Amino acid sequence: MVFPHIQMAANFKRVLLQARLPVAKVGVPVAGNGMAVVVSTDTPIAGLPQRIAAAIWSDATGSKLTPYVIVVNTDVDPMDTDAVMHAIVAKCHPARDIHVYPGFYNAPLQPYLPSGPHKALGAGGANVLFDCAWPVGDGSRIASPGGTCPRSPRREVEREKGHGLPEPTSVPPATFLRAC
Repeated sequence: MVFPHIQMAANFKRVLLQARLPVAKVGVPVAGNGMAVVVSTDTPIAGLPQRIAAAIWSDATGSKLTPYVIVVNTDVDPMDTDAVMHAIVAKCHPARDIHVYPGFYNAPLQPYLPSGPHKALGAGGANVLFDCAWPVGDGSRIASPGGTCPRSPRREVEREKGHGLPEPTSVPPATFLRAC
């Protein structure tokens, strides 16, 4: 059902705006079953993804039901799961941009929680932040479903269109990476 996800997204956006954080869109993808929230921002300051995650996890809904926070740039639609997945694999460095916070309460029905007497309390959970947003001004690379390549070779390819490369409009929607 979609309505609880819309309500959760609206609640999270309200929480983030009350915290005066510069967010563009907030989405709770149906495929995430309410356990993930995706926030798009222009990341004008360092540490903004951590502040976004802290605000969400400080809310009553976020602290219990949403252990996954994914922060993306505004070129990614938070409700487009394909674009969000592309942002995770193209912009999120596995060692530097995935932040795990152990010891958080998670909903007791989560199947990944360890069994034992404290499972009913949600003990043994953790929260995760995927920082898939690049700082503003770091426009040296393009990483969107339209292509991942440095801007200068891309401009050269766009200038010299007769070299057998497909036009951007002729690329099938499921193809995310193009030749530079």
